Amino acid sequence: MENLLWSDERLRERYEQEEPKKPLGVFVREIVGLDEATARAAFADFLNNTQLSSEQRYFVETLVRYIIKNGLVGDLNILQKAPFTDRGSIVELWGNNVALFGELRSRIEEITASAQTAL
Repeated sequence: MENLLWSDERLRERYEQEEPKKPLGVFVREIVGLDEATARAAFADFLNNTQLSSEQRYFVETLVRYIIKNGLVGDLNILQKAPFTDRGSIVELWGNNVALFGELRSRIEEITASAQTAL
């Protein structure tokens, strides 16, 4: 895909001027999103093997939908805004179990890392 995108050297130069620090995989993922099956698979065992409240489950499902649409979570601060906070803030939802939220965050970071190394 990289060869196809950079078949015209002017495109590469323009991209590097406008997005000098953004890996190409992140750029593409932000445009096309992430395959639904892949996004759901990344969180499947977390959802299936963890006892979550309905509010926590809503948060994770909202996160999965966001990743399908946007490809990744580029800035974790987005998790402190609606729709993620519709049923409680991060502290309200995960404050009693920091380790559980840490596991969720690790999955988010893995998805981001996969975009950074793609292509």
